[in-house]
Amino acid sequence: MAYSATTVRVVRTRRSFHPVRLLLHLWGVRRQRLALSRLDPHLLDDIGVSRDDADDEAGRPFWDAPATWRL
Repeated sequence: MAYSATTVRVVRTRRSFHPVRLLLHLWGVRRQRLALSRLDPHLLDDIGVSRDDADDEAGRPFWDAPATWRL
């Protein structure tokens, strides 16, 4: 039987809190910000980010992540 997009439903469940998972996520946020701060100017131009914006983002605390980055 073939399924189409209208016949298959994806059910999102709320994940339970797990401290190790949270720590790994926060560590990943910090790692990404450090990587952003180390990019060369031509790479920042490629992604449309100025050096000042990259430095501002890298200077934010690791727990201050945008809602789209949260678990």
